[in-house]
Amino acid sequence: MISKKDYLNLKAYWDFQRKIEYNKEQLIGNLKSAEVQFNIEIYDMQEMFDDMWSIIDQDDYVEPPRAWIPKDEKFQIEGELKGKKPK
Repeated sequence: MISKKDYLNLKAYWDFQRKIEYNKEQLIGNLKSAEVQFNIEIYDMQEMFDDMWSIIDQDDYVEPPRAWIPKDEKFQIEGELKGKKPK
């Protein structure tokens, strides 16, 4: 978890790391949705993810919604789960 102090001291860095994490979550979610929608099974989900992630340009990353909380705790900001968003 990112402490509020660390987040505020390196806000631009952490915001970008969280943006990357958001886009990774979106890609894996889209791959899982494709399996369901097209009634297929992706044999090696991690390999497919890695291949697709390697061709996504940083300029194409989408900004995470303001209320988004990362699934991976190491990208969560202290107090985030309690409904407190850092300023």
